[in-house]
Amino acid sequence: MVERQQRIVILMSENVLTLQEYEIQRIFGKSKLTPRDSTTESFQKTNTRSIPVRRPHREIETSPQEEDGHEKQRKRLNYEESQEKRDNENTKESQPDFLQPLPNMDIELMKNVIAEALKDNNKEMLTKLQDLSTKIDGVKEGQDKLTEILPKIAHIEQKCEALEGKIQKLESENEMVHKMLRRNNLLISGVPEARQEDTDSLKTSINEILRRHQVIHSSVNIDLAYRVGQPGIKPRVIKLRLIYQSEADRILFKRRERDSSLNKAGIYVNEDVSQMEGRNRFLIRQEVQKAKRNKTAVENWRNTSVIIGGTHIEAIGGQIYRVVALDPIPNRNF
Repeated sequence: MVERQQRIVILMSENVLTLQEYEIQRIFGKSKLTPRDSTTESFQKTNTRSIPVRRPHREIETSPQEEDGHEKQRKRLNYEESQEKRDNENTKESQPDFLQPLPNMDIELMKNVIAEALKDNNKEMLTKLQDLSTKIDGVKEGQDKLTEILPKIAHIEQKCEALEGKIQKLESENEMVHKMLRRNNLLISGVPEARQEDTDSLKTSINEILRRHQVIHSSVNIDLAYRVGQPGIKPRVIKLRLIYQSEADRILFKRRERDSSLNKAGIYVNEDVSQMEGRNRFLIRQEVQKAKRNKTAVENWRNTSVIIGGTHIEAIGGQIYRVVALDPIPNRNF
């Protein structure tokens, strides 16, 4: 096709007549053709009303040699077109080898071939089924192991829950022990520091201060006295450990009086509590403040428990617990 197009282009470039022109010349011979007027010329006629312009006549004449050349060219083109048609038909009629019938194929031989192919397929299917059966057996073994492990896991979970309960109980008991150990301790702030202080000098100075402000009438039995923290501008806090709890309770009771001379002198006495105990007391104070703002009845306010509106509120482990109709548990007996 490409070569044919190239030949046609070459012939057209050499000003060779086409087949249509050749047929026109052959039919009309040496006749003279008069072309029609163009649209522009007719438009000029209507507008200018002038005489129409006629094109000159062109004679179409051909020589015998040119006719022979055109005839050969036409035959060659027709031959090439017919050859291409044959090639196209041959390609359409051609089929792949696997679709062509086998003329000499025996029926028995075909049966044998099909039977062998089926045997091979059956073997492959059997191997795949065996693999699947082994996998299923493995899954069943895993299920059996899981059934054996599940009761053990449940038993371990029960043990963990029991241990968690024991841990919580031990933590609460530990907190109670700390409370009992700290009940004899007092923290005194606002006492000026001397240049040379020791335990004995602190004991004597504290007894003098307490007697001067009429907190006690006689000296208290102090087991240990020392200052806490790093020295600075303000005097450090003094930590006391008394031998008897009753003496510590009496000092705290006097400190809570409104007309206490200790508070007027800028000396403050507080309990020695742990960090968790301080957190619990802070939470209870917040609950009491909310109740007072809401004008709710507050009863039996203790350090870590209170009754607000008939509900017993207790702080344990840094959390608030609310129980209805329960009596509070006091922390101190004074």
